[in-house]
Amino acid sequence: QLNWYVFHGKDRSLHADVDLVLTTYGLLQKEKELRERMWEVVILDEAQAIKNAQTISSRASRILKGKYK
Repeated sequence: QLNWYVFHGKDRSLHADVDLVLTTYGLLQKEKELRERMWEVVILDEAQAIKNAQTISSRASRILKGKYK
C-alpha cells in the first residue's frame, strides 16, 4: 500500500506525498532536490555503480540524508 513514483523522464517532479521513489544514479547526480530531501530510508541497488569513491555517483549517493541507509 505504498504510494510510489518513478522519478524519470522530462516531466519528473518530486511529490511530497510519495512513500517510495525509484530513480537512477544519473538523475541522483543531476537533481539537487533528491539530495536535499530528508528520507526515512535510503536503499541503493546495483552498488557497484558507486564502488569507486571518486566518482560523481558515489559522492552524490553519500550526500543523501536518511534515517536509515
